[in-house]
Amino acid sequence: MRSQRRTRCRTVASPTTTGDAAGVSGTVKGLKEGASTNVTVSGDLLWYNLADNYLSGATLTIDVQGGIGAVAPGIEAKVKLTMTRAPAATPGNITAAVIDSIPLDPPPQGLQLVFDAGPWGVRLRHDRGWYVFHAILDQPPKVAILRLLEEGSLIAQCNISPIPAAPPGEHTPIDEFVSDIRKVLGKSLEEVRTQEVRKLTDRRTLVEVIAVGTVEGTGKDNDGKPVTIQIPMQWRYYIVADASGRQLSCVFTLEESLVEQLGTRDRTLVESIEFLGGR
Repeated sequence: MRSQRRTRCRTVASPTTTGDAAGVSGTVKGLKEGASTNVTVSGDLLWYNLADNYLSGATLTIDVQGGIGAVAPGIEAKVKLTMTRAPAATPGNITAAVIDSIPLDPPPQGLQLVFDAGPWGVRLRHDRGWYVFHAILDQPPKVAILRLLEEGSLIAQCNISPIPAAPPGEHTPIDEFVSDIRKVLGKSLEEVRTQEVRKLTDRRTLVEVIAVGTVEGTGKDNDGKPVTIQIPMQWRYYIVADASGRQLSCVFTLEESLVEQLGTRDRTLVESIEFLGGR
């Protein structure tokens, strides 16, 4: 979250044998996952051990007011925290050598996140712009919904679902896949722009269909009155199948004006899909 104001501390003249007590108060305002959020921290006691130079305890109230955003459900919470701290008896696992081994400029794959759909036997990797918005993995309708944010704005949504398996070494025929897409999109569909089947690594097959069309949305006219508008859209449909016939369906939905911002991040995500274990 981008901070707009720094926290300030006010010292209380109440010295102890271990250090000084101080009050603390402050507010941070900014965006968290694209939603306007205020976090206010206040407390009467904040203990600092002067002899050993560490924060030894605090009694704080944390008030969070978070708005509803593209991936944030909104939150209003007040948390009361009492904390005491002391040096650990052992150094633990985070040693100076471990810290020194962490690269300051990690490779892109080192920053990826992993999403495991255990009940489906599926794993995928994605960059940190994607957020898991919703997931039902163990009962119908089985779906995981990811949303891509960039500087707080929604770029695309990805719906992922397992679909019936094909015979080993096969996949859903692309003509059948296109026919299903036409039925789902109905009058919104204007054109099927791309149809392609190609092989990936590990004997996986990728079926890709890109469709374009329009959906109705709301806007405002020159007088500020609400009007119905037509929004150009793009839908990118994929099936990923493994050698045993297991299949996963992915559909990316976005406005045509955002295609350039999405780039190839849809393809990167689907090509990362792994089918775990055998069938």
